[in-house]
Amino acid sequence: MYFSTFTNYFFYFFVVYNYFSFKFPEQTQDVIVFISYNFIYVYSKVQIILKKNNNYNVLCSKIKLIYDNINDNFVAKFYKTTNVDKKITLDFIFDNTIKVTLEKQEFLDNFYLNKTSKCSDIFNYDFVIVNGENSMKKVIIKNTSEKDIDIENIFDIEPLKYNPVLCEFIINDKVIKINLCDDKKSYNYLVLNNCLNNYFFKYFMKKYYDIDIIEDYVVKILDDMITTHSFNSSEIVKFEKTNIIKY
Repeated sequence: MYFSTFTNYFFYFFVVYNYFSFKFPEQTQDVIVFISYNFIYVYSKVQIILKKNNNYNVLCSKIKLIYDNINDNFVAKFYKTTNVDKKITLDFIFDNTIKVTLEKQEFLDNFYLNKTSKCSDIFNYDFVIVNGENSMKKVIIKNTSEKDIDIENIFDIEPLKYNPVLCEFIINDKVIKINLCDDKKSYNYLVLNNCLNNYFFKYFMKKYYDIDIIEDYVVKILDDMITTHSFNSSEIVKFEKTNIIKY
C-alpha cells in the first residue's frame, strides 16, 4: 500500500517536473536548488528546536517563515514568465497609420464580446502587427475568408532560423537597401509565417525610410543559401520554416 502511494506521488512529481522543465528550464532548476537547500535547512532547524525545548509554537513559526520564503521565490520565478502575454500588443494599421493599439486581453475581449468571427467587423484595418518579445513583430494580413484573422495562431511569434543576407527595395529604378530586422533590434519582421504585402511595404517604407510608395515596386531578397527571391507589388512575401515563398 505504501509502495503504491509512493509510486503515485513519484509519478505525479515526474510529470509536473518534466512539464515545468520543458516550459521554464532555467527557473525550474533554480527553484529545485532553492527548495533542496531550504529542505535541508528546515530539517536541521527542526532537529535543533526539538532537542532544545520541544517548543511546538516556535517550530510552527519557523516552518511558516520558511514556507513563505519558498512560496515567494516560486511566484517570483514563474509569475513573471507566465504573464509575458501582458507585453503583447496589437497595432491595427490603416492607410499607413496605426489607428488603434490594443493589449492582448483587450483584443480578445473585443473579439469575443462582439460575438464575431471577423475582426473587420470591429476594426477598419489593412493589416495587423502583433508586437512580441525582443522587438519581434508578426504581420497579419487581412484575407477574404470567413475568419479574416486566425485567432488560434495569431500570438505564435517565432523568429526565423535563417536570415536573409540582403534585402533591396526597387522603385523607379532606384535601389534602396532595407533591413527587415533593425541592427539596433528596435524591430524584427523576420518572424515565422510573416506575410508581407503591398499594404505592409507602404507602411514599412514610410515609417522607417520616409518614402511614400504610389507606383509599382520590386522587392529582392537574397537568402542565406545565396538564392535571390523577387517580388512585385501584387505579390505577397511569406517567410516559411525553411524557405521564402511568394503567392
